[in-house]
Amino acid sequence: MTEELKFLARFCKHPNKPASIDEVTELEERLQIQFPADYASFLAESNGGEFRGLKMLTPWRPEDELECLYGVGTGVEGGETLGSEEDLELLDDNWPILFLPIGRSLLHDLLLMDFSVESRGSIWIKKAWDSEGFQLTHASFATFLRDLVENA
Repeated sequence: MTEELKFLARFCKHPNKPASIDEVTELEERLQIQFPADYASFLAESNGGEFRGLKMLTPWRPEDELECLYGVGTGVEGGETLGSEEDLELLDDNWPILFLPIGRSLLHDLLLMDFSVESRGSIWIKKAWDSEGFQLTHASFATFLRDLVENA
């Protein structure tokens, strides 16, 4: 995943500083979840930020781009912090957490990580302003990043 992160860094206009292991652990404890290894590694190496120019293939908007990936303990300019109350309130009946908002697209679609037993770590997209518009896009965060690189 390090090669993907180096490539993505070229598109990151406002990077967050990498999260410490303590910050990641504190967030996991607060949310009562455990991040998949690929995502925990991403937070420790990159921790997200604000992006420009990264095409994001979605089922309903092929022209969309990644706007941001949320970070631990810091928000991107005009964005949210990973695990913020504001983001958690976007989804009804989501405690214990089944879906965690991890970022968004330029067209305001929400990127979600699945924490259910059967598909833990998979990435979904929730169409903006549509309560029914959920779509599985990737089996893992690592495959999501790989697709961003391949479609750049």
